[in-house]
Amino acid sequence: MPSMTKNSYKRAGRKPRFNDSRRAIYLDALAQTGVIREAMRACGIASRATIKTARDSDEAFAQAEDEALETAADRIEAAMTLRGLYGQEVPVVDENGNAILDKETGEPRTVQVPPDNKMLLAMAKAVRPNRHATERRHLTSNHHSTVTYMPADVLEGEFERLLEEQRKKTDAILAKAHSEL
Repeated sequence: MPSMTKNSYKRAGRKPRFNDSRRAIYLDALAQTGVIREAMRACGIASRATIKTARDSDEAFAQAEDEALETAADRIEAAMTLRGLYGQEVPVVDENGNAILDKETGEPRTVQVPPDNKMLLAMAKAVRPNRHATERRHLTSNHHSTVTYMPADVLEGEFERLLEEQRKKTDAILAKAHSEL
């Protein structure tokens, strides 16, 4: 009977090693989904520590993982852009999740979902945050506090305008007080 050493691949219950072929499967799945847990499942690795150890010990793997995540991000952004601009065609399914077939063609029936305005706005904010991102600021004018939502670059100008308006009011009050002395 062969001895079972600590580093033996054949030890009972031992998980598969994260070798080159498993790394390739992991990186491919990560590039497709962008989800680390799904990529781990695809290559048969159960512990995030295995991935962390591989990143820490192999700079080339760390760079490949970063590139796979960038590829996934690009795929996600492309899908978001298409969905935001053009909508999406989705299959019609029954209550069991089975596709309903067209009686004439035998092809699955689909329905066009309209463009997603929230998705489009999220993409616009990501691409041009100074123009489309909004900030929440309390702007005070005449002792009335209001919550104003506006593009960040416009908000800065509006704040400066209100500040100048307040300075003029303060100067007028001080001038009046000095004239009464």
